[in-house]
Amino acid sequence: MRLAGKVNVREAVRHLSGELTSAGIVDSRLEASLIVSHVLKVDRGNLLLATDRVLMESELEAVFKCLRRRVLHEPLQYVFGEWPFLDLQLEVSPSALIPRPETEEWVDRLLETLIPKYLGANSIRWFADIGAGTGAIGLALANGLPLSCGLLCDISPEAVTLAQRNLARHPAAASRLSLILGDLTLSLHDSAFDLVASNPPYIKSADMPGLMPEVRDHEPRMALDGGKFGTSIIARLLADLGRVLRPGGLAAFEHGDGQRPSILALPAPGLSLLEAGNDACGRERFLVWVKR
Repeated sequence: MRLAGKVNVREAVRHLSGELTSAGIVDSRLEASLIVSHVLKVDRGNLLLATDRVLMESELEAVFKCLRRRVLHEPLQYVFGEWPFLDLQLEVSPSALIPRPETEEWVDRLLETLIPKYLGANSIRWFADIGAGTGAIGLALANGLPLSCGLLCDISPEAVTLAQRNLARHPAAASRLSLILGDLTLSLHDSAFDLVASNPPYIKSADMPGLMPEVRDHEPRMALDGGKFGTSIIARLLADLGRVLRPGGLAAFEHGDGQRPSILALPAPGLSLLEAGNDACGRERFLVWVKR
């Protein structure tokens, strides 16, 4: 796995790409350049301008340390220990789900389009992020809604600890956020929130063994497994969101492709469907409800 002698960026990327390909990693060239970029602390654009730069021995050792973990199908995000979400840089670990681009899409759309359209950004005083994980959604909402305060809630003590560290990374937003250990909406007061957002578990239990090893073997099952039909947690959310939202308040949550008909058939007392959105690949991805 090692290279001998002086190794420049071009050679390191080429070698890593070959090793990753042999391990069954699909985007091997991209991931190879990301590993070298991470170790050298430069973005990929600048890396392309420095392909002749020779890596120091310590840098080369760090590159191969990352490679040894990645060929075992540990997620690259966990290998790096951090990952971006919108304009945030977050610590990530096996304590919580890795923030996904699909989640970025609907949270960004919520902030840029849906909230201004239906509520007005300045009308949101209190929001909640249910199943907060890393704290990505809650922090993004706090950044995008500077007049608001938020409550982040997760049932996992490990996830709450991780989210606390991410709040500490972003003190301006964190100054308007509270973080609690709790089970979905059970800890939330009646009619207290203008907005509730969530990325709940929505994978069918029977589908868990067939997931990619990066997901199945490394990310927390609690954050993935949505029960027999993938909608167990979503059903619990819908049953209680009408209680915690103020009249006219919004609830937005992610779901899996193909689940929309079964979700829309679930009881949702006090709620009316407002928007049904797809991701950039055209897959069903999120729903927005309003409290009547």
